[in-house]
Amino acid sequence: MREYTVERTALNCKWTFDRMLPALPGPGSPQFPKLVKDLHSFGILPADVIVDAPTNKLSDLVLMIGLLERRVIVRITAELFELNVNSLFEGDDPHLISIAGAVFSALSEIDADSKKGIALIRSTTHLSLNPQDLNQILAEYLSGRIAGLEPETIVYRVSLPKMAKGEDVRLVFSKSVVFDNSLFVDISTNYRHVDDLTDLAEQANLTFEAALGLLGLREKSAENGERI
Repeated sequence: MREYTVERTALNCKWTFDRMLPALPGPGSPQFPKLVKDLHSFGILPADVIVDAPTNKLSDLVLMIGLLERRVIVRITAELFELNVNSLFEGDDPHLISIAGAVFSALSEIDADSKKGIALIRSTTHLSLNPQDLNQILAEYLSGRIAGLEPETIVYRVSLPKMAKGEDVRLVFSKSVVFDNSLFVDISTNYRHVDDLTDLAEQANLTFEAALGLLGLREKSAENGERI
């Protein structure tokens, strides 16, 4: 197996509701005080709470909340709840689970079935590799050149092991243009009707490791706690 070190990871988790929300848990709503209290430890500030309503359509109404020094953005509309993490650190999983749990707690007071829907989890990561290993991977998968055409990106549908619950897994990778001797990897997976957020996080990590394992990649033993 080739070993990698994570240079930087971003994460997007999007829950699309089976049924639209009739309201949002924004300022002035009965759910907002509890949401503020539950998110207090993650650094919620008035300046980082935005309600945007560019038109009078419910579909255009958006509640956004910046957390963890704006590394995490919560976005809620009548159709979906989105969690954007622009820099994922080692040890963030419990924080993200708690943040999502706080949001779903507020949403459940608006619609008890708010957890019913499809969760799409997408991670984009830059993996630092030994230069020889990187060149071997690029030679193995970015081959089949045609005169005048040189492939730069590969897209695969991934078949997961039986213990994984994800659907429609896509793996995209190319040579990183941000970090030297690095591979850029984009993995997206759908999960239906998420009941347990901790299990969802574990499944997402399992999917990530399984997809990279198909490329013959595994993470080096971590020496410190940051994966950005």
